Amino acid sequence: MRRARRSSFEEHFMSKASEPKDKGVKRRDFLKILGASGAAVGTIGCSPEKAGKLIPYLVSPDQTVPGVSTYYATTCRECAAGCGVIAETRDGRTLKLDGNPAHPLNRGAICARGQSALQGLYNPDRLRTPMIRKNGAWQAASWDDALALVSQKLGEAKSRNTAADAVFLNQHESGSFGVFVDQWLAAFGMKPHLSVDFEADQAAM
Repeated sequence: MRRARRSSFEEHFMSKASEPKDKGVKRRDFLKILGASGAAVGTIGCSPEKAGKLIPYLVSPDQTVPGVSTYYATTCRECAAGCGVIAETRDGRTLKLDGNPAHPLNRGAICARGQSALQGLYNPDRLRTPMIRKNGAWQAASWDDALALVSQKLGEAKSRNTAADAVFLNQHESGSFGVFVDQWLAAFGMKPHLSVDFEADQAAM
């Protein structure tokens, strides 16, 4: 009996050893590798250095519901056209811009430039501080220093009565923003701003 058991035991493992080994990748192993590769690709660019912290409202406005989007009708300023857009915001952050169907100019359409306007808010390569030219090179400055410098230069121009010789160039402004700019310039003795369509040359080509 013991010898028979030993023979069956040996036959079992000898038969396994004599089976030809599969040189390919088994289906289960292939799925494991595929899953690991997908996880690795999905985590590319998720380094801790790029992680940020979203700080919610300390005191939420009365009309704001946490997690619920709020929509505002506004004007796109990416070019002189001034298309009407709808801005979707949530918890104080703008998420998306869509064309305003009720606007007579674009009638709900919006170009790629308007869609990418949010890059000015969230692009990691955007300018995050004012830049002041020093010794022929641009240097980052604080908002307090930049505003103090602008106020100083405008005050000097006003005291010397040279502000009237200055020209304020800007793109075409729609709505009441142009009136606000002219009133601000008049406070320093400057002429109304001049509108220049910087896109006209490209559109004519």
